[in-house]
Amino acid sequence: MIDFGIGPLDNFGGYTIFLYTISFPQPIAQQSQATVTAIFHSYKVNQDVAQAEIRAHTQKVQQFTDSTVGDMRRRQDAQDRQFQAFDNNLLDRTVIRDTDLNGHGTVSNDLADALVEANPNRFQEVPPSEYVKGIDY
Repeated sequence: MIDFGIGPLDNFGGYTIFLYTISFPQPIAQQSQATVTAIFHSYKVNQDVAQAEIRAHTQKVQQFTDSTVGDMRRRQDAQDRQFQAFDNNLLDRTVIRDTDLNGHGTVSNDLADALVEANPNRFQEVPPSEYVKGIDY
């Protein structure tokens, strides 16, 4: 026996179609038909429960999406830092930190070496993991 139902209009402008099937041996089909029909017609979907399940699923999907996008952004940022470090290496440049002025800057390797050697408490070479976006890369 087969029955179907149509749910209410959802937030996307569509309807959900419910298809219900029950199978039983042919010899008892005729005698069971009235009971099965009564069951089908008395069954109602609890919309509050269904909506709660949909919301919970949607929230899980959103959390997964946010996590995935966050991971992609972190990987892209790490890649951007490494590309900049590679460019600096090719161009004989170094990112240094001035602790007195709390700032970063990219200078030639020779100048970076001289500054760090002259005053290592004030000037330090900055590793790519500490580059500041918008300043160093």
